[in-house]
Amino acid sequence: EKALVAGYRGINLDLCNCSSGDDGGDENKKGGLQFCHNVCDYGERMSQEVFTNIVNFLKEYPSEVIVLIFQASDQGPIVWNDLYDEMKLVEDFVDMMYVHEVDGGENTEKEWPLMGDLVKSNKRIISFYFNGGTCTDDICPEPFHQFYKYTAETEYQSANLDDLRNIQYSCQLTRGPGGFKGDFFAVNNFVTPPDPEASKITNGQQFLSERLTKCANYNGKRP
Repeated sequence: EKALVAGYRGINLDLCNCSSGDDGGDENKKGGLQFCHNVCDYGERMSQEVFTNIVNFLKEYPSEVIVLIFQASDQGPIVWNDLYDEMKLVEDFVDMMYVHEVDGGENTEKEWPLMGDLVKSNKRIISFYFNGGTCTDDICPEPFHQFYKYTAETEYQSANLDDLRNIQYSCQLTRGPGGFKGDFFAVNNFVTPPDPEASKITNGQQFLSERLTKCANYNGKRP
């Protein structure tokens, strides 16, 4: 995947269930679970292909750790166990997934491991999910962690670059665990609706570096 080669290690993937709609007689409709942004068969990526590419990347670069964030799209219904079943079909993928455990005695969360520990144990895929979806019999796959249980996130509705540059607005924490005391800190860095010209700026090293620094200082957290 180009994003991984470019250095990205946190990937947000919108999941669509495209198996329930009418294909309108179009034999080219792929159906099933796809990574797409609310519209089936439009710029879609098939899950097994993506997972295979991720495993191949991790095997080629054995010191890397990847965080996957799965978002349930409006194109549903989304059942997270179905996505886990897709993962099982890709050799070595599930074996490389990290499971965050709870201390049985006190029912408290263990500390998250260092990346070096994940590399040593070869548990180099951390997965989160959010925005709805369901789990079979209310039992989600063990490697799937609730995003906002562990993550404090900044404002995600910025209409333009001026909104993003407004630190008090765009860096404020709007979603996450109680008191926003999450172990992870997510900084949104995009405008809605999408703007190609704005993206050239927001994806630039200088803008992104300054924004991460300002949001980190504003909230006393490290992204």
